[in-house]
Amino acid sequence: MERVIEIDLFNKDDLYEKYNKKNVSRDLIDYIVKTAMFFGKKDKIKIVFNDSLNENVDYIELFKKTIQDEYNYSLRKHRYNNIMQIIYLLLGILILFISNFLDNSIIFQELLIIGGWVLIWEMIELEIFTDLEEQKKRRILKRLLNSEIIERDI
Repeated sequence: MERVIEIDLFNKDDLYEKYNKKNVSRDLIDYIVKTAMFFGKKDKIKIVFNDSLNENVDYIELFKKTIQDEYNYSLRKHRYNNIMQIIYLLLGILILFISNFLDNSIIFQELLIIGGWVLIWEMIELEIFTDLEEQKKRRILKRLLNSEIIERDI
C-alpha cells in the first residue's frame, strides 16, 4: 500500500533550518519521521512537497541530503552510546570489585556497591531504551531515503 506524506510549504521558515539554510528544518524532519513511524513495513512511502514559495530550490536533493546527514548523525550517536556502555560496565565492575576489599567500613562498602550497580543499570538503560529508539529512527530514515519524493507547485 502506498502511503503519502504531504508537506505544505507556505513559508521559508517551514523548510529551512533556522541557522543553516543548506539543511531542511529539524522540525520538518521530526514531523516526517513521526508520521512514517506509524506506516507498515511493507507500505511504500511517497513524500509530496506542495510548494507555494516559488523558489528555484531542488527540494528533493535538499531533503535527501538532510535525511542522509540525520542518518549519519544517528550512526555516530549509536557508536558513542556503545562506547559509553562499555565504560559504564567496566567502571561498575571495577567499583563492585573494589567494594569487596573494604571490610572495615560497611557504609562506604555499601555506597560503592550501590554506585557500581547504578553504573551497570545505566548501561542496560542505554541499551534497552536509547539504542532501540535510535535503531527504529535509523530504519525509518533509511526508508525515507529510498522513498519517492515529488515536488508540486500550488
